[in-house]
Amino acid sequence: MAANEGALPSAWDSNRRSSNSRFLQVTDLRVKYIGTGNDDRDAAAIRSNYPVSKSLPFYYWEAQIVDKGRDGFIGVGMSAADVKLERLPGWEPRSYGYHGDDGNIFNGRGYGQKYGPTFTTGECCSAVRSVGDVIGVLFDRVERTISFTKNGRDLGVAFQHVMEPVLYPTIGFRTPDEEVVANFGGQPFQADASLFHRQAVARLHDEIRGQSLDKISKTPGNVVGRLVFNYCTHHGLWDTASLVARDVLAGTVAVSEAQRAEQAGLRRLAAHVRAGDVDAALEESEALGPGVLAARPGIRFRLLAQKLAELIGAGRDVEAMEFGRAVVDPAASTAEDHELLEDVVALFAYTDPASSPSGRLLTDEHRAELAAALVRALLAQSGKREFSALEVLHAHARALHAQLVAAGDPCTAMIPSVERFVAARGTPLEQEEDGDGDTAMPPA
Repeated sequence: MAANEGALPSAWDSNRRSSNSRFLQVTDLRVKYIGTGNDDRDAAAIRSNYPVSKSLPFYYWEAQIVDKGRDGFIGVGMSAADVKLERLPGWEPRSYGYHGDDGNIFNGRGYGQKYGPTFTTGECCSAVRSVGDVIGVLFDRVERTISFTKNGRDLGVAFQHVMEPVLYPTIGFRTPDEEVVANFGGQPFQADASLFHRQAVARLHDEIRGQSLDKISKTPGNVVGRLVFNYCTHHGLWDTASLVARDVLAGTVAVSEAQRAEQAGLRRLAAHVRAGDVDAALEESEALGPGVLAARPGIRFRLLAQKLAELIGAGRDVEAMEFGRAVVDPAASTAEDHELLEDVVALFAYTDPASSPSGRLLTDEHRAELAAALVRALLAQSGKREFSALEVLHAHARALHAQLVAAGDPCTAMIPSVERFVAARGTPLEQEEDGDGDTAMPPA
């Protein structure tokens, strides 16, 4: 069956046939070997209907041994789509298997290595056979390993460096009457699958938090402290900035009066625009950055157009018309300028300009956006950024996380967002069990 990235294994793929498929009796999740089982040439295997999604960080499933059959030559594991089905899991390359007759594990060869206990149907105490062993398979994409459990007990890592991008749950049989029933998450698991998830999340978070910026940064000194100090000064948090400079950076930096003055000026400037006082904003702009508006005529025109809109909104139509003819219209030089001017002039046609189609020009949101654009222009004039280094770093982290999510990187499934990871402050995040397809385990 063709791979479907949105689907999870839910049954055995009886449509995929091999020369030995006739030896398997498949009923939904149950498979029984009905061949002669004379030698290894009679082996038969079957894979799940869908592979493990590449976006899952790890996947767990279980197989209950209903009947070990004649010799218990049952293999449980994972395999790629092109692996022969006339062989037990682990006998071929790109195939991994744990075998019940000897407890050995196999990976691409006909001989195995010691790993765990054998598995069977259990002891017979009467005419009724007891419940058989349950073998679990844990495929960890993050650490690229495959582990197994027996009756809920973790047996440890069996295979490392598992590089195949797509693998299917697989079982194989070799002797008569061997029978297995699978659990792909439709029933509760014997093992605590959520524990595997929590442990994996904790390991990933510990690894990330164990990285030191000071070791990888080209800038000497306390990198985190400098980022926090830069953030505080950028946003005018002067008391906090002074404490960081003294207690974290040992006085190697300090808050200057020039920084305080510049920040105060930018705040006044933004307040003027948000209040609709464009004249005060124009005057403050020249005081903070002489020539900034002459160098950026687009920003200057937006301010002039905003003053015209404010005059119309205040009902000062005569003054607005004179200002529009004498100042605003001659200043329009681009297509964008003329389009904005048309929107502003349209306000004249309404008794209540604020509720007109062009009324957005008189909203707090529009004024705030214009104020931000003016502040950006002043910062650029002086060679500074609109955002602090810490905010830029955070934006880069969000963009990288989004790219990794889009690429299907399995680690991102354990970090729902950069914000939640940072907010956790050392406590591993739990995966939200919201049924949205991002869970690490099949739904139980």
